[in-house]
Amino acid sequence: MKHNGSCLCGSVRYALRGELGKITLCHCVKCRKAQGGAAVAAAPVKVAEFEITAGAELLRAFESSPRVG
Repeated sequence: MKHNGSCLCGSVRYALRGELGKITLCHCVKCRKAQGGAAVAAAPVKVAEFEITAGAELLRAFESSPRVG
């Protein structure tokens, strides 16, 4: 299966050539604060099947706690 997507403005684009893992919905305090909403939906993917196709230089990361993005 192939999925393509982007950030809201379209500057960062990605492609996934594989299956999504189990989709989860988290509503812990950290996820709510990070997303600015009531919950966050997430699904694991295999690194080897995921590729940033445009805008990689625009990405930033912040680890609020171990294993939480």
